Amino acid sequence: MKKLLSLLLLTALLFSCNSEKKRAIQEKKNKEAEVFMAQTIKGNLLTTDEISIRFVDELVKDEDLNKPLDAKIFSFRPRIKGSAYWKTTSTLAFKPAAPLKYKKTYKGKLDFRILKCAQLPDSLTIYTFDFNITGRNIEAYKGDFQLKNSNSPKFFNFQGEVTFSEVTTLEEVQKCVHFKSDNNTVAMKFEPKQDKRSFSFKSDEITRDNDTHVFKLTIDKDILGMENDFEKSYQMTPIDDMRITGINYVTSTKNPKIRIEFSDELSQEQDINGLISLSPMTEFKLQKRNGERF
Repeated sequence: MKKLLSLLLLTALLFSCNSEKKRAIQEKKNKEAEVFMAQTIKGNLLTTDEISIRFVDELVKDEDLNKPLDAKIFSFRPRIKGSAYWKTTSTLAFKPAAPLKYKKTYKGKLDFRILKCAQLPDSLTIYTFDFNITGRNIEAYKGDFQLKNSNSPKFFNFQGEVTFSEVTTLEEVQKCVHFKSDNNTVAMKFEPKQDKRSFSFKSDEITRDNDTHVFKLTIDKDILGMENDFEKSYQMTPIDDMRITGINYVTSTKNPKIRIEFSDELSQEQDINGLISLSPMTEFKLQKRNGERF
C-alpha cells in the first residue's frame, strides 16, 4: 500500500513538473510571437465580436483580403465554428458562425505553421491566448411618468429609454421587460433605435386615482444573459395630494445642488419663489426642469 501511494505521489510530481515545463515553453513562444503583434487577443469580448490579431507590419496584399483561409489556423476550447480571413493587410480575424455564449472563458490557439505567412519567421509555431465573454449589461436607463395632457393631472403614461451593451432584439426586450402595479401588468410598447442596442418605451394610459400606487419596472437577467435582474420602483400619489417623492444632493460640482422631485409636474408658468427656504439663510436659485417634476 505504501509503495502504491509513493508511486502515485511520484507520478503526480512528475506530471506537475512536466506541465510547468510545457507552460514555460509556451510562454516563451508567445513572447516571440508578440514581438510581431501590435494588438493581441485579451480580456473581455462581446458575443458578436470577431477574434482578431493585428500585426505590426502589413503581411498580405489588398487582393488577399476577405478571402476564406484554412479554418484550422485558429482552434478554440470550447469549440467555435467559423471562418478565418485577412480583415486588413495587417489584421488576421476569425469570424464565429454564431454569437458566442455568455459568461464563458475560451482558450485559443493560432497555428503559424498553417498560416504560412512568408513575412513571418519559420521559428513561430503556436501562439496561445484566452478571452472571456461577459454578460450583457444595461449601459443607460431613464424612465418616469409623463402627463398625457398638461392641463389634467389624472392621466399618465410611463415612458423612457434603455440601452444595452450589446445588440438586442425587439423580441428579447418584449419578453424580459415588465411594468407592473399591484401585481397587475401594464402593457408597454417598444421602439428600437438605429444602433440596435437602444429602445424607447411607452406604457398604455395610466389613470391616477385617490390611492397611492407603487409601480415596478423589471428586466429579467436570464433572457438577456445579464449578471443581475434590473428593478426600479416608482410611486404614484393620490390625485389630490401633491408630495415630495425624492430629494437628491449633487455635491460633486463647483456649485452644489439639491434636486427635489414632486409627485406632480410643475407648470413652467408657475411662480415657485418662496416655495422653498433654507436655514440658516443662504442665497440660492430655484429652477424648474421643463416637462419634468423637479
